[in-house]
Amino acid sequence: MKSQILVLEDDPDLRAMLSEVLSDEGYEVTTLAAGEEAIRLAAQQNFDLLVTDVRMPGVDGLEALRQLRTQQPNLGSLVVSGYTTEAETLRALQLNVGAYLKKPFSLGDLLQRVRQILEERAERLRQTQQTQSLQRSLNWCLDSAARTLHSNAYESGQLAFYLAQRLHLPLPAAQSLRQAAMVSWAELGELHHLPAASRNDGLGLGPCWEMLNAPEHSLEKQILRAVHWLCAHEESPDPVSCPADLPEELQVILRKEDLRGSTEVLAARALERYESGQRNQLLPLLALAQTLEDQGHLESARGAYEHLLQQSELEEPTRLQILLGLARTHWKLQRPDWYEHLKQAELLSRALSSSLGGELRWAIAKLLRASQHPSAPAYLAQLEGSLQRPVDRAKVRLAAGVDVQAAQLLLQPAQRSLLHAEQDWILDALWACAPQMEPSALWCRLAGEFPQKAPHSEVLLQSLEAFPHLAPPALVEALAQRPSAGPREAQLKGRTQGSSGPLYLHFRSFGTFEVSVNGQRVGEKLFKTHKFRYVLAYLLSRRGQPVSEDVLVEEFWPNSKDAGKSSIYAATTAIRRALREGAGEADIIRREGDLLRFDPDLPIWHDLDEFESGLGRLGQNLEEDRQTLQLYTGPYLQGCYLDWALRLRSQLEEKALRCIQSLVTRTLESDPHQAVELAGQGLELDPLSQELHGLRMRAYLSLNQPENGIRQFQQCSNILRKELGIEPLTSLIELYQRCRIALP
Repeated sequence: MKSQILVLEDDPDLRAMLSEVLSDEGYEVTTLAAGEEAIRLAAQQNFDLLVTDVRMPGVDGLEALRQLRTQQPNLGSLVVSGYTTEAETLRALQLNVGAYLKKPFSLGDLLQRVRQILEERAERLRQTQQTQSLQRSLNWCLDSAARTLHSNAYESGQLAFYLAQRLHLPLPAAQSLRQAAMVSWAELGELHHLPAASRNDGLGLGPCWEMLNAPEHSLEKQILRAVHWLCAHEESPDPVSCPADLPEELQVILRKEDLRGSTEVLAARALERYESGQRNQLLPLLALAQTLEDQGHLESARGAYEHLLQQSELEEPTRLQILLGLARTHWKLQRPDWYEHLKQAELLSRALSSSLGGELRWAIAKLLRASQHPSAPAYLAQLEGSLQRPVDRAKVRLAAGVDVQAAQLLLQPAQRSLLHAEQDWILDALWACAPQMEPSALWCRLAGEFPQKAPHSEVLLQSLEAFPHLAPPALVEALAQRPSAGPREAQLKGRTQGSSGPLYLHFRSFGTFEVSVNGQRVGEKLFKTHKFRYVLAYLLSRRGQPVSEDVLVEEFWPNSKDAGKSSIYAATTAIRRALREGAGEADIIRREGDLLRFDPDLPIWHDLDEFESGLGRLGQNLEEDRQTLQLYTGPYLQGCYLDWALRLRSQLEEKALRCIQSLVTRTLESDPHQAVELAGQGLELDPLSQELHGLRMRAYLSLNQPENGIRQFQQCSNILRKELGIEPLTSLIELYQRCRIALP
């Protein structure tokens, strides 16, 4: 690819001459006459070299170079000037200018200096990329070895990193502590025998060894001790047993927080990986921020959202989601600036396609409604008129007030996942409509799946009398205990005596693993250990197919096969107990000889099943395919690093990308605006996908935005060079040329 040169010169004759000479040598040349113009352009386009005069009206050449370097740190520079003062020379030295060329100069000298600067810049970038690549390879090798050699080794690294950050250690120290924790826990003793030179070769190994050999009283060594204490058992240790000789600030954290599998620990590590340049960590980090918010860790969620918002290369839909997250957390924290974030989000939503914009405007409407903001009724009315799907319009009408027709549609079994997703408001709204509706089995199912929200109403009582087999025993007991209870309640209790009642199970495997029984989230501690929870996830992933005990032992306890069978018994017992809260005697996990499987006859909703089912119909209906994609809210079983979960996570990410590519291809002509947004979602999953970069460039051409197509090509080129050391495909270069020709 041609080198990109920006010429900044206020003399029009010299500017034209420089442009012609450099272009004849095969360079891609852009010329400008003012420093202000150069600063604006550099925010949109990357350059390899700046050729600039020093003195010019307004922002001079050296100040322009300084500001361009803040946006493009690797920018090469060549200063051409007739005369410079001592102060200007000093400024140039401070800016590390690549070379000086004093006017008048020969064209041969000019071209020689340009070639020299570009070659030196290319070599520096190559060395930097090589070092970064080696560092990533080292981290990958350590991570892989830790996962393979000991089940808790990888988690120990995450815990060490989190504790180091909580105790305000610098980021490099936290990263080295993560490596040291994995090396020591996984007993990678052979690594200690590496030659000393290899430990200090610029790859970051040296600090790791320093942590391992630090004095016993040092904070770093105390953090490693704390991590060993945390990971010494399958279960989280009793906080009371925390070693008393640890530093006080460390003891406070260990005694107050359950860190094993904590979403806050996962978020800290994901944030570090994202800021270190792993752009495919954006979706996992956003999913973790939303999980922190859902779990009530509002300050941690707010911090994650704010870190994300500071990133420069964000897609507009993603920026809008982050602003919405900030608005929600600030409102829950009673911070007065929540509405400012919401207004920014609303402004961004106006520029989005009707499909994606409608989804995000609905999130805005919900917050306005929850906060009882005066603008909520008008905003909901406006939103309803812009929506196409009947279920979306019904949802908005119900949010605006009592609406029997909307309630009838939303009570249907097909909307079960929607009720779970919107349960913070929709259950109360549905029950508010009940007095104007007839008794039916739908009310029994709603009360059974969300008993904590069921009111003691006449419609519910009549419904339970008509369908006693759908009556939840706990709810019937509560009705019978009311002071106003009479013969009807007593008779209903008698009819349902001894019945286990209905069982409604709801599982979310995209993002962090969430389990709900009859509308109540099952706490992680009920499963005893995180590994037991993942046994449940594994059985669910097999969709009712039997799994042998030998396979379970190999996947979960490969280093302790003798004790594996007893571990399986303990896991299945814990799962049954955790899910049997309100579930009666349902045989949740069936045993057939040495085979186990999750009962395929139980009524469950599982986002993984729904996603796979939707992919089976991919290409048949555009709107259904969009709904399928919405199920992919984050990496599968985020935070689980067992081999089987990693394999399935990778497969599901590839399927999500295939779904996105299909949607982009099919909307390219009919709705190129939506195609741009969808391609952006895909590139957040896989920034190296040249197919998605190309599809997005084509969409920009359809929208008559060739400048955005050029910018997309440059982003693609930069990341391919940095990560893989390759140039874009010929097809992308051809699209780039089409974009340049289309420029006005």
